[in-house]
Amino acid sequence: MFSVGVPADLIHSTQPGLLGCKEIIHASFKSNSDVIRKTCKKILNLCESKGFGSVAFPAVNTGQGGLSPDTASKAMLDGMASTIRDMNPTSLSLIRIVIMQEASPCSVGVFGLNKARQQLKKIGKKCSRLSAGLSKSDQSFMSLKPQPTVLRVISCGPDVTKAVKRDLELIVQQELFERTVDVHSFHKLDAMELDAVQAKIKVTGISLEHKTIASGTSRGRDRSGSGQDVYVLKGLKEDVLSVTELINQSVQRALEEDLTEKEEALCALTIQWAMKDDNGEWQELSLRENYMLEDANSQEKVHTMFTLPPYKCGILNFLGVISAIALELPPHWEPMHNDVFKKVELLPNSQEYQEIAGGFHKTTTYKIHKIERVQNMYLWNAFSLCRQRILAKNGPAELGEMFLYHGTSVASCDCIERDRFDRSYAGTHAALYGKGVYFAVNAKYSADRYSPADQSGMKRLYVARVLTGRYTVGNSSMKAPPPRGTDRTDCFDSLVDNQQQPAMFVIFHDDQAYPEYLITFS
Repeated sequence: MFSVGVPADLIHSTQPGLLGCKEIIHASFKSNSDVIRKTCKKILNLCESKGFGSVAFPAVNTGQGGLSPDTASKAMLDGMASTIRDMNPTSLSLIRIVIMQEASPCSVGVFGLNKARQQLKKIGKKCSRLSAGLSKSDQSFMSLKPQPTVLRVISCGPDVTKAVKRDLELIVQQELFERTVDVHSFHKLDAMELDAVQAKIKVTGISLEHKTIASGTSRGRDRSGSGQDVYVLKGLKEDVLSVTELINQSVQRALEEDLTEKEEALCALTIQWAMKDDNGEWQELSLRENYMLEDANSQEKVHTMFTLPPYKCGILNFLGVISAIALELPPHWEPMHNDVFKKVELLPNSQEYQEIAGGFHKTTTYKIHKIERVQNMYLWNAFSLCRQRILAKNGPAELGEMFLYHGTSVASCDCIERDRFDRSYAGTHAALYGKGVYFAVNAKYSADRYSPADQSGMKRLYVARVLTGRYTVGNSSMKAPPPRGTDRTDCFDSLVDNQQQPAMFVIFHDDQAYPEYLITFS
């Protein structure tokens, strides 16, 4: 018996015919991003319920439907990502999106071969230099001996003096500790690290002596068989170990950098990623970015983020969509040059200072000692991407970008400024409206309750730029904002204490807030 009509959910399955698959799923997407997201979700749930291991999607509605591949793919990926997160599939393990477009995000060719070969040649020269014999100047450039210590002993007679001298020498010999360090290790230190080691040796009074250990000893020999060049560190055990630890840490860092550079160069000899610029010209990526993309691709990650000069952030989606988004730094920031993090103390007579201080003093009477602007390029780029996501989802009217306050201790400042607001502390003080990061509308609330003073009496509070988006009243059991309706993928962006006049907001995405200013007050 056959039934005739249109399925209520606009989805219907048929046999594959001669195609090498189990079923063909027919669906209507109506050239609408919301419909695409919801329909993709239904299709994935259907595939999982039937025990399918994989599913392939075309870029829907990109033909006569009139959608661009970027728009269609973004809507499809949004729906799929939220579905996979909620569904936790056991059968479905592979999703393919087939996009036919001229612009390809990657190319295997010869773009960076010369750069890779130069890198390997540079590493080879460095290794040759370290394994080669040392010149006379190299062998003695760091021999150091501390000034001798003179003790004057006054006693009843020469026998007592000799006994005291013997005992003192015995005590000194018992306390002395000796370690050898290969000369090659010193050559791995950069100038700053070398200065730090020399300064520590001088301060602690350690003796540093160059020696060549004979090839016949058990210490080892170099490749030429003539012996091994070492530096002998001698002094108090605690001092000697602290210096050797400093050297070992620096050597470990240098070895890791050398290994990473070699891996990047070897990767570029076989795989090359490139991107088209605004003029349609192919531009090769740096060895580092090329390695990062290929590493993410080999680990079968869904997407990864990378940076492009000058201060551009790119998101590559390995299911078929690439976007390079120009993320401009705020115009009032001081130039970053090659830095990714900087703190700038504001001048009290500047307009920027007056505006931040004015907002703070609307509800408080504390004395401000300084206001610092936090300039973290990576945090700002992440915040900007989150802003574009919420803007695309909600529209400008419901972006909800506002300055809010977050009190903190001095111990947490470095983590917040260099990483992000940490949701793992949720509930440490209070979590009445959800287990997220809390921000107050009024400075007084954060300053009075959640800004503990340090030993000098100074308190600290952040003026954060927060994307509140669409919000609803929260409760203590919530670990994330709830869905706005029947569609579980369409959730609120934040939680509040009061729907009509919120006094505080709770966010759950790390990139939803940026710590723009740090106020130190008492």
